[in-house]
Amino acid sequence: MSPEELENSFPDAFITDKQMIELGDGVKVAIYRFLPNELVSKNGKDTIVFIPGFIGYLENWAIIINKLVSLGFPVVVFETREKKSSSATDRSARFSIEGFLQDFKEVLETINLTRPFSIVGVSLGSGVAIEHAAYNKKQELTPRKMVLLDAIYESTQVNWLITVAKLPCQLFKLLINLAIKLAPILLWRIKKREEFTYKKILSNLKEADPYKMRWALLQSKNATIINDLPKVKNPTLVLGIPNDLEHPYEQSLTVAQEVQNGFFVNMENDEKLHSEQTAIIIADFLMEKSSFKNIS
Repeated sequence: MSPEELENSFPDAFITDKQMIELGDGVKVAIYRFLPNELVSKNGKDTIVFIPGFIGYLENWAIIINKLVSLGFPVVVFETREKKSSSATDRSARFSIEGFLQDFKEVLETINLTRPFSIVGVSLGSGVAIEHAAYNKKQELTPRKMVLLDAIYESTQVNWLITVAKLPCQLFKLLINLAIKLAPILLWRIKKREEFTYKKILSNLKEADPYKMRWALLQSKNATIINDLPKVKNPTLVLGIPNDLEHPYEQSLTVAQEVQNGFFVNMENDEKLHSEQTAIIIADFLMEKSSFKNIS
C-alpha cells in the first residue's frame, strides 16, 4: 500500500510505518507496523503478527487491524512475496509454502520483536503460521497463541485457475485483466449470494501482480500440511464460515480438531469474519477474557 492508501485506510491516531526487508535470496518483502497511540501502548499486550491470505489486499482487513490497535495491540503485518509489494521478479524465486515459511522465519529474526507475540493468519497465512508453529525450535520466535481465519491445510485453488496459470505469462495476465472487467458476469452467482465476498475477491484480483500470482499458483497447487497439524502445541483459535465460497469449512474445523490445543468459532458469514466482532474475539482469546471450548 502507498503512504496515501495507509493514511486513508487506517486512523490518523495510530502511527503507521512501512518497511521493506531483504530476505536471504535477495527478494524484499513489505512489513507494515500499526502502533497504538501513547495512551494505550504501555499495557504489555502481545504484539500481533498478521499474515494475510493469498494475494490478499491489506485494506480488506483494515476494520480488524484498526480495532485491534484501538484495543492496545501493536500489529505487524507481513506480506508474503506473491503480493504486489514484494520485489520478486524471477519465477524461480520460492513461492511454495516452504518458501513462505522460510521468509517468515527470516522476517521474525529481522524485526526483533521486544515483547511476547501472537500470530493471526488468514487462509494461506494460516498455513504459514501452522508450519512455523510445527517446526520452529527457537524460543524467541515461538508465538504465545495463534488465531487462524479461514484456516486451510491444503491448496483450495480451483482446477480452472490452475489450468489457466499453466498458460504463458502474457496470456495469463490478459485473462486475469479480462476476468476483472467481466467480473459482474463471471462471478454473478457469488455476487447474488454474498455481495461482500464478491467485492473482496474483486479487490484482491485488482491488487494482484499476475506474474507473481501465476508463479505462486503453480508452485503451491499440490501443497498440503495436514500431517503437521498434530505438531502444533500453541493454543490455537480457528474462525471458520459454513458454506464458505473460497475456504472449505471442513478444513477449518479439522485444523482446530487436529492441533494439540485447538478452539473453534463459527463466524456465520464472510462479512462478519471481516468485522470488528472478529477483532474482539481475537482480543478476548489473547487476553483470556472469554472461555472458548477446546475441541482438540
